[in-house]
Amino acid sequence: MPPTFQEKSDQVDKIKLTFDQWKAQEKNVHDLGCETCQFIGGEPFLYRGEKGETVLDLAEYAKELGFKFIEIFTNATLLTQDRINRIKNLEINVAVSLYSTDPEVHDKITRTKGSHKKTMEALEMLKEVGVPTRVETILMKQNEESAEETQKLVDEMGFSHRRLDVLRQNGRGDNLNLLPSNKSLLINGIMTSPNFYINKETLSKNLHNNSCLSGKIAITDNGDILPCVFSRDQVVGNIIEKSLSQIMEETKLKNVWKNTKDGVQVCKDCEYRYCCTDCRPSSLGANQNVGEYLTAPYPKCAYNPYEGKWGKGYWKLDLEHKPIYINIMEGGEEINES
Repeated sequence: MPPTFQEKSDQVDKIKLTFDQWKAQEKNVHDLGCETCQFIGGEPFLYRGEKGETVLDLAEYAKELGFKFIEIFTNATLLTQDRINRIKNLEINVAVSLYSTDPEVHDKITRTKGSHKKTMEALEMLKEVGVPTRVETILMKQNEESAEETQKLVDEMGFSHRRLDVLRQNGRGDNLNLLPSNKSLLINGIMTSPNFYINKETLSKNLHNNSCLSGKIAITDNGDILPCVFSRDQVVGNIIEKSLSQIMEETKLKNVWKNTKDGVQVCKDCEYRYCCTDCRPSSLGANQNVGEYLTAPYPKCAYNPYEGKWGKGYWKLDLEHKPIYINIMEGGEEINES
């Protein structure tokens, strides 16, 4: 059960977890069988406990507890040589956001002048010391022209990365003007052929559990439990009010974890539904909150199960909550499928 410890919450009027409460939750999730954890934000290096404790103190405690994998996801602008040396000594991992090789583009996205320079300096230090680091790029309209060059740079520096991650329409990402072009979307954000892989273990899991969310939680700094860090409005409990073990036994979280494609519109009629992945935050975000979190159609697949054909588009809901296929290669033509 990999939890995400979230440094900053949108609900600033709630009581924030103390440093000791954060440590208690780390122990709770570890005792419940969790083996991996990630510290994220906001920016996790902005965190300060009552006595000046930092995210590295929380990570050190996670190491003492015996977590097998620990990662801090940061913009790297606050990384210093001393902090990087401590990260190295703790043998923990780092993930960094890099939006572009072009400093102007990167700084415009972060809305912080000079952030690209600081991030690149930190990456050089991480590389020199040998800290296991992955560098991820969120694909959006502002950086799509330099995206491939950015990933090439990451490769040349020797860092790992996943494929370009198309901007999720959550939080700041719900601005449609930030979405990449249809061409970029088809190349990086939509599955236009059956390029997935399935084995017996994964198939067995997908038959009974959500392929992405099962066994995962995010804990915000006010104690809210979320099924995903991108699902800020899907609170399933609060660890100040109830224990984590109690929340795990309640229907709200169980329904998320056990939400298979059998309950998702369009996907439920697809013969591939147990083979491909899922993203509930993207599904609800792409539909601009039309529909339900657990049932909104998955927007990253171009397959039409009613015709048995792969296309060049994606599924969404109309205002009456009926699924429609948007063929983005034909001027956004909408083809109704009930």
